[in-house]
Amino acid sequence: MKQAIDQIFKLSDNNTTIKREFLAGFTTFITMAYIIFVNPQIMSESGMDQGAIFVGTCLAASIACLLMGLFANWPVGLAPGMGLNAFFTYTVVGQMGYPWEVALGAVFLAGILFFIMSVTSLRRWMIDSIPLNLRIAMGSGVGLFIGFIGLKSGGIIVSNNATLLGLGDFSSYETFLSALGFLLISVLAVRKVPGAIIIGVLGVTLAALLLNLIEFQGVLAYPPSLAPTLMKLDILGAFDIAMISVIMSFLFVNLFDTTGTLLGVASRAGLVDKDGNVSNLDKALKVDSSASILGTFFGCSPVTSYVESSAGVEAGGRTGLTSVTVGFLFLLAIFFSPIAAMVPAYATSGALIYVAILMLSGMENLNWKKLSDLLPALIIIVMIPLTFSIADGIALGFLSYITLKVGSGEFNKITFGAWFLTFVFLSTNVFSNNDELGTVRSVAPDSLNGWSLRVEFDPDENGREEIDIYTFGSDRVIETDEGSEREVSSFNYNISKAGQTITVNLDQGQDADDLLILNFLTGAGSFEDLTNDQRVANDRSFEPTTVDGVYKDLTGSGSFT
Repeated sequence: MKQAIDQIFKLSDNNTTIKREFLAGFTTFITMAYIIFVNPQIMSESGMDQGAIFVGTCLAASIACLLMGLFANWPVGLAPGMGLNAFFTYTVVGQMGYPWEVALGAVFLAGILFFIMSVTSLRRWMIDSIPLNLRIAMGSGVGLFIGFIGLKSGGIIVSNNATLLGLGDFSSYETFLSALGFLLISVLAVRKVPGAIIIGVLGVTLAALLLNLIEFQGVLAYPPSLAPTLMKLDILGAFDIAMISVIMSFLFVNLFDTTGTLLGVASRAGLVDKDGNVSNLDKALKVDSSASILGTFFGCSPVTSYVESSAGVEAGGRTGLTSVTVGFLFLLAIFFSPIAAMVPAYATSGALIYVAILMLSGMENLNWKKLSDLLPALIIIVMIPLTFSIADGIALGFLSYITLKVGSGEFNKITFGAWFLTFVFLSTNVFSNNDELGTVRSVAPDSLNGWSLRVEFDPDENGREEIDIYTFGSDRVIETDEGSEREVSSFNYNISKAGQTITVNLDQGQDADDLLILNFLTGAGSFEDLTNDQRVANDRSFEPTTVDGVYKDLTGSGSFT
């Protein structure tokens, strides 16, 4: 057995042993195991089943690690990446209004493009054609994005009507514990304790248990069902011009992050020869890109190589046996779902903040002397979190880069790749088919026949006020606007109440172009009329902000408040 393992992973050639590789694999796992708690929390906010995402995260990571070890023989751990999971949930689904199934379709298409680039010379051409400052800025901007979400979910920063943001209430146990979790992780990391992040997350969870803030749900259990997310991606729904920037964001952030991570780990693991050639780099990239495709089948955002793998390399990992060990540990983790279900959001917020700070470390490699390269990079870094969109932040950065280069007389230094990405990101905003009607003043039940909503808009720039009433009858949707009525669509529906929102699921009508989709973003106050939009498909829904009053349930099961 030992001889077979030695031959498969070339342990002797890499001057390592089975015991050392197992130890390195365990070290890598505990440094990145926080993802099995953080990823389900973030992804579940898009409407996905948290238990299914927990299992999907573990399985996607396990399979990806096994492939990396057996095919590429690299000591690298893989799992759904931080940053792009937040972009998936809060921007693509939450802000842009796409169903999570369509967002998974976009991740799948980005994975296909990544794989094509990995097996051709396109990868090297694209990396070389994007200025280094902008590549660094993408990773750092995503880091700030994650940090902002961590600060918000932990209650450390809160909304403020006067200043937009303000400091949270540290007399609250939740806010105090989220800050304490970050400090605990930081102290352990400074002292070079392996698994600092997972220790911090579990430490805060234990404190919450002792303070009776959460209920104990057990330690071991059979894995939750994967059915709610298994193979639910909607690839056709992702073929929408507004999704191009989303797909490009998934692709290029993953591409640059993966390439940088793999090269960094390879250097530490001694996989770079004296001529600078990296052993099996092409195989490692093929595994990484394939893992992103595979992850969508389980309901995951892009699966990527983790920089935490360097901890395993420092512990002696040199071959794929390290990755295989990580893969088996992720597989065992699916039986610990009760622990994952107990972990509150404020327990993971410290991990998000800490990971964000680590991702900002690349800024030291920026060219701070050349303003025409520096300013666009800083714009990307700042605007990704401020616009709450990776795609918008990148678009603004590349547009400013082109403008500054042209304005400073350096037109000939603009690469084709920079022109291409600028055009892609801007075109999706110019040609997007969304019709933004305005800011919603109120959403309330109406007394018309059937199940109705009265939507009042704030006055537009001309002082015009608009009031629309949408009535859901037994077999059709009627829109009443300024005294006139029109039938929007025939439909089937069910009405259910979940948490603080009421959701009406609409099936596709006789004519898809006539199906009205109302998208009320809870608490955001924005309203989009997506009539005639290419996004129209089965099982779209609208979620109005919860209002007082009784909603009539036309399915015959009564009414609810």
